[in-house]
Amino acid sequence: MNATKEYINIHRLIKASDSKLLKRLPNFVIYLIKLIIRQNEINRILSDYADYEGVEFLSKIKDELNIKFEIEGMENLPENGKCFFVANHPLGFVDGLLLTKTVGDKYGDFRAIGNEVFILIPQLKSKIAAVNVFGKNPKQYILELEKVFASNLPITHFPAGLVSRIKERKIED
Repeated sequence: MNATKEYINIHRLIKASDSKLLKRLPNFVIYLIKLIIRQNEINRILSDYADYEGVEFLSKIKDELNIKFEIEGMENLPENGKCFFVANHPLGFVDGLLLTKTVGDKYGDFRAIGNEVFILIPQLKSKIAAVNVFGKNPKQYILELEKVFASNLPITHFPAGLVSRIKERKIED
């Protein structure tokens, strides 16, 4: 097991942000965000699996989170890897993790179009075509997207929107 490295530092990210609103957040609010997102646990997990990348890393995260799932209809997926998977992600990160892992298992390699925050995860950085969901995208992001779309790799994408909520012990959109 590796010593815990600080991959994610919310305080530093907020202070480096272009957002005037974020930069004005008081330190106690930043501390609460750190607790809510479980920054220390995220950093521990990223440290524990620092030697894994891509699909192997996603598999380790699935196991770490003790997620069990079953896919029906794999035989319906095209054999050619050049395909585009767009999906709702009502449960947030977990849905994206599982679909992207499944695509990676099937085709070997993949790219995911995702919020630029995911490039902070070194084990996924080479698999992510980053998008700034809150502002203008830098030219390098646009060029990378063009490269990804021109490739023969399968692409996963989870358009930003609302996630589901639990109401009366049921998941609802």
